[in-house]
Amino acid sequence: MSVSTDRALPGRWTARLLTFAVIAALVSVPTVQAGTNDWMSFQKDTLHLAKADGADLETPLKLGWRKALEGEIRASPVISGDTLYIGTMDGMFYALDKDSSRTRWSFDAGAPIRGTATIESDRIYFATFDISSTPSKGQLYVLQRKDGSIIAQKELDGASWGGPVVQAGKVFVGTESGSLIAYETEGFSQLWTFSTSQFGIAKGEVRTVPMLYENKVYFGSFNHFFFAVDAGGKAGTTTTTVSWMDKVGDIVYSSGVIDPNTMGGTAFLGSYDGQLYAFASGAKSNTTGCPHQDGRKDHPANAPCSAAIRYRYDAGASIAVAPTVANDRVFFGDLDGKFHSIQARYGRTNWIHDVGAPIRSSPAVVNHTIVFGADDGKLHVLKEAPNGLTLVSTSTFDLGGKVHSSPAISAGTVYIATQDGVLYAVLDAKKAPPEVKPDPKPDLMVDKVVSEPDPPVAGDPLKLNVTYKNLGEARAGTVTLRLYADDVLVDETNVTMTALSTMTHVFEVASFPGEATYRIVIDEGGFLDDADSSNHDLEVTLADPFGATVGGGSGQDDQAPTVNDASSEKKEDEDIPAPGVVTILGVLAAALVALRRRR
Repeated sequence: MSVSTDRALPGRWTARLLTFAVIAALVSVPTVQAGTNDWMSFQKDTLHLAKADGADLETPLKLGWRKALEGEIRASPVISGDTLYIGTMDGMFYALDKDSSRTRWSFDAGAPIRGTATIESDRIYFATFDISSTPSKGQLYVLQRKDGSIIAQKELDGASWGGPVVQAGKVFVGTESGSLIAYETEGFSQLWTFSTSQFGIAKGEVRTVPMLYENKVYFGSFNHFFFAVDAGGKAGTTTTTVSWMDKVGDIVYSSGVIDPNTMGGTAFLGSYDGQLYAFASGAKSNTTGCPHQDGRKDHPANAPCSAAIRYRYDAGASIAVAPTVANDRVFFGDLDGKFHSIQARYGRTNWIHDVGAPIRSSPAVVNHTIVFGADDGKLHVLKEAPNGLTLVSTSTFDLGGKVHSSPAISAGTVYIATQDGVLYAVLDAKKAPPEVKPDPKPDLMVDKVVSEPDPPVAGDPLKLNVTYKNLGEARAGTVTLRLYADDVLVDETNVTMTALSTMTHVFEVASFPGEATYRIVIDEGGFLDDADSSNHDLEVTLADPFGATVGGGSGQDDQAPTVNDASSEKKEDEDIPAPGVVTILGVLAAALVALRRRR
């Protein structure tokens, strides 16, 4: 016999599911355009301009919310719509409601996440940073933004410090092994790998987040070189072409910024030599003369041309952050605690502000307000005059921990993390604090069990088709689905639950004559803090009135009910069931399907 057991959802669940279905349909639209309040990658975009839309922030800033996450945070937040994304050094990646800090979902990458993620359409990309072994290890992950389910995972040739960047169907990521790797975003096949050890120079780590401009990828390396390479690769090969490369005075630890409006396109880059370099971003010939070499002996003889250096600005201390360009000015901090504003065209100083602590946080700008963090545990807010020549005001907001994360600005709110693992939303003084709601939870349910075959065939295995759900808004992660027969565990499997999902699994068990009570349990042991634990299991009793095989899990003959001799002899002689104790019990059991919710 086949028994199907269904749970009817209460009215409140029906309403919630209808609402969630509409939300899910909206979230799953395949193409997502960046809005004015989005911050899609490190320093907002692929140029790293880090300029938000809106008016100046009104100070003093005030706390919107703070949220402690697992592990240190070196990454910077990224934002799309109403959701903020960030990874931690404990290997957890989070999607949070940007207004309330509620966790929408989380993903365990299994290795530290140091770099910043990047958002493209309905996907989010990030890379891991595992230096516990030699050589270091790294993975590139691609997740669905709506629920954190994994789309792709690619093994890198080393740890990723800075994180990936995506544009035009390609994703680019640098590694500690000295490589820049390009993948397709559809199919995730590797397009090419560029090694920094070409042209007889030493290999250098690529810790920066690449910049993308006019079909070229710009990035620096620990071997003191800054590269511009072809984003499309070299036809018919697994490598790419160098447009130009230039040597600076020390390691390049931080990313740069490209401003298309400064003298037809200029790339700004800081180095540990204390210099800020302004390079002409245009391509140089690889085969003709190199007018910008100027007899320099530090440029490899067989290498492509160097860039045209527009100017060098001497900050007087190592630069470990990406600069920002806004309003024809370049902003950046140094490790001596000085924050600089210089003219983008000529490199002349506008003003310098001393914060008194190393600056490892790249700045962000909204109108004439500049914000960044520092090792003094503060968010610094500077306002300059419209002509950029003087500071109008300076203020701070105490974050309580060193800041290596760079801020993201969205709709008058600054989002920034401290090294000790706390994420902050700091509000414009005129904004009302958001209502902080508790995190949503998964709500797991074993909903339905259908047995096969119908009718059962003696000797055949019994199949139990199980439908289980997550009625909650939060992703549940990996949980265990278990099958018990008469309170004996006979099978189990690990399953991954996303938010608001329905899934099925088939258990196949050995059968024996008689009656058995089956119980299917999800998340037994309380490993998850679920919204409702009363619906985690479902029981069904199955029996065969004809004494045929009906199910069970042990397969032990001594568990079958004893059949009297008379009944057995009559069955053999006449080949029809005889009335008896077993038959009567079987008919009663078939008529009564026990479905109990364990609470």
